[in-house]
Amino acid sequence: MPAYNFPSRADDPSRETPLDCRGVIAPTTLYTFNVGTGAINCTNTGGLVSKSHTNGGNDITTLITFTYPPESAGKTCTLQFFLAGPDVSLDGTGQIDVFSILAPAPGCTDSWPPGNGRNIHLGRWNVDISQYATWDWTSSSYLTQPTTCAAPGTVEAYEFVGVGDYDLVQWGDSSSAPFGVETWI
Repeated sequence: MPAYNFPSRADDPSRETPLDCRGVIAPTTLYTFNVGTGAINCTNTGGLVSKSHTNGGNDITTLITFTYPPESAGKTCTLQFFLAGPDVSLDGTGQIDVFSILAPAPGCTDSWPPGNGRNIHLGRWNVDISQYATWDWTSSSYLTQPTTCAAPGTVEAYEFVGVGDYDLVQWGDSSSAPFGVETWI
């Protein structure tokens, strides 16, 4: 698994497993999607969730893909988001709707198709800088609560979408992995 670890979750006794027994499955792809044009940008170095009533319908969402590694077998997983670092922005509602998507984005496109493939609405995160995102509400327990990790080799894809009339959540270098599927024994 990638070496990146989220900060300690001392506030949550169920997650007090030592960091050397936990890991984060970082995204294998991170793309942004223009809701207005259907364009998928796969040359990003970070992520962007942007929604505004003044952008002519060109809201931006982030499409991510995870591939479960062999090390995740028999472990428990949850989807996490931790926004921190010098290159982050947060404005507006500070919320992100999280959706599963039907299939990973195939790569760069200038317009439709394939689109975003939005599927199941998992819930809504409240995001704050230098803190774990918290679930405002959930419509599924899959990865919003501790869940048995999917089988190694399983590929899952998600979309992060802005909420309200104005929302901006932006992070730089994706190698810092501000989100991921956290695993622990």
